[in-house]
Formats: sequence, structure tokens, C-alpha cells
Amino acid sequence: MNLYSDIYQLLKFNDCVIIPGFGGFIANYSSAKVDFNSQEFFPPSKSIAFNKSLNSNDGLLLNHISKSRNLSWEKAVEEVENFVESVNNSLKNNDVVEFPGLGCFVLNQNVLVFTPFDYNDLLEDSYGLSVFTYPMLKFERKPVFVQTKDKDKKQRKSLRPLVYTLTSAAVLAGLVTLSFHFGLFENQTKNTETAKVVSVENIIKPSITPETTEIAVLPTEEIQEDIIEEEIVESIIEEDFVEPDLTINTNTQSHSVHVIAGVFSSSENAHNLCEKYKSQGFESIILPHNNMYRVSLRSFADTKTAYAELPNLKEKADNQALWVLGE
Repeated sequence: MNLYSDIYQLLKFNDCVIIPGFGGFIANYSSAKVDFNSQEFFPPSKSIAFNKSLNSNDGLLLNHISKSRNLSWEKAVEEVENFVESVNNSLKNNDVVEFPGLGCFVLNQNVLVFTPFDYNDLLEDSYGLSVFTYPMLKFERKPVFVQTKDKDKKQRKSLRPLVYTLTSAAVLAGLVTLSFHFGLFENQTKNTETAKVVSVENIIKPSITPETTEIAVLPTEEIQEDIIEEEIVESIIEEDFVEPDLTINTNTQSHSVHVIAGVFSSSENAHNLCEKYKSQGFESIILPHNNMYRVSLRSFADTKTAYAELPNLKEKADNQALWVLGE
């Protein structure tokens, strides 16, 4: 009986199929791969291996033959034994035994050698995908030469002397202007033959003459206007700044125990919180201490009364962080 197709079908859903008395096929998942040398793409598949030591009967092949052919167990065992005997006889005759879709067997110096096929259809996820060849794309970059017209070159060459001439003229004009500004050229008589020597200090830092001092002095009316403007700005700043009222209420100065609602390093923040609680009806005051400002929600004569009123004050002020300060 031919069992090639039965073994192939079982390997689609099982990782190992044992042929009792011959050996076992092992199917392992093989991911897709690319052979850059042959430029071939291989889809994912099941790689097949063979182990001659796996020859014990696990019942998988016999159970499949018994159900698919409606045979008894004893008859299925007999069919498998006949198949194994037929394969061994072909191998002893130095024939190549091919298992379709799996690989080939050959007996080499009494050693059983199995050569699997490169590709099979055992993996259903890649069913229908075959090996294909794809040629590698090659790109050749050609150098690009940019040619300029001869007219542009001639125009650029003709502009260079003009640029140099204009630059030299601008430098000379600047030097002449500086010379007149610092008094290097003065009116001289026709008969004078001696040159006037000007010191470097006078060129770099001209001396202060009475004429320059007169120009630097501003009119008295402008000075008075500037002073008046500065006084107006200072008065505006002084009027806009309002120092927060940090005085303690005289009615609560005699009380040495306070329920504190917050401590601030900024007097403005303390003043804002104090005004907030005053608007809610509390006798809030500010207690300055070591450059810090404590905001008291209410003051008491003794700590016992303060702790007794603390839960009620927390609820009314909606502030669970209130605490008692006793001096």
C-alpha cells in the first residue's frame, strides 16, 4: 500500500509523524528568507527533518489509516509493515526513494541519508506562495556638468576692476573726511615750507576746547524740564504703591492663642488671604514674625477654647489645614 500521501497530510497538522520500524519525520516552522546570491525569495514554510531513531509506534499513523480506510487496527498494522518492507527493499537495490513533497532517501554505505526538498506546501498560511526570482535593481549615477556661457564670464571679469575702483575711492574719501574733521589740513600761506605736525593723541582723542564745552552744555530751560519730569514720575510711583496693612486688630491683641490659616513670605499674599476671610465674617488678622506673615483666622484667650472651636472653624472656613498657635 502506498502511504506517501497519508504521511504528507499528517505533517500538515502535526509536528512529528512516526513510521513504525522505519523512522520519524519532524516538521519545524521556517520563516521567509531571501537568497541574495541567487536573488530568490522563499516564503515561510515547514522545514522537514528525519530521525531514524524515532521508530516506536505512537499510534498516529495507524489510527489515521484505520479511520480513513475503514480498516481494523490489526489490518492497519499489516499495511504499515508492508510499506516499510517495500521502502527498505528499494533502498537495498540502491534506488532513490522519494516521498512526494517531503524529500528523498538513499542508502549510502549502509547509512540512510535523507535530503529534504527546498520548498513544500505543508504550511497553510503560505499556501499558494512559490519561490520566485527578483532581479536586483541597479542605479548608475552620471556626473552632471554645468556649463556657463562665455558671455557671463566676460561680464564678471569686466565688473571686477569697477568694484576695486569704487572701493578704493570710498576708502580715500573716508580718509579725507577724517583728516578735515580732526584738523589735519589747515590754511597755510604760500611762503610756508614747514609741515604742521599733529600728535597721535590729537588724532585719536581730540583735545577739549572752549568751543566744544559750549556745545556740550545744555540750556538751563531743558535741564529744569528734565528735573520736573523726574519729580513727576517719582511722585506717581510713590502714589501708586500702597503698603499692605499689617497692623494687628486692637480688639484681639490681648488674645495670645490664634487659629492660623496660612503662613506667607509675601506680605501681599498674606493681605489677600486676610481680606478674604474678613469678607466671610471672620476676625482675621496678620501676625508678622521673622520676615514671615501668619494669617490668623480667629484669636482666643486660651488654647483649650481654641481647640474646642477648631473643628467648627475648619468647616465654616472650608479649610482643613487650620492649626492652633499658642504663644
